[in-house]
Amino acid sequence: MDFPSQGRHEPHSMRGDVVGKLSNDDDSILFCVVSGRIQQLRKVTIILMWFQHRSNTPSLLECFWKNLQT
Repeated sequence: MDFPSQGRHEPHSMRGDVVGKLSNDDDSILFCVVSGRIQQLRKVTIILMWFQHRSNTPSLLECFWKNLQT
């Protein structure tokens, strides 16, 4: 899976705004706002699953997931 090494700060009117960035050793994952579209929901879910697999920090993951859902 390819993820951007650096995040772009988009205007809040854009879909998929970056709301958080987590670092685990050499891994940086960008978390995007779920805008209600199925495609973006799947995309975020995949990123969350990938991060959980790489980092083994479910508590940190749950915190971000709750932030995404609000």
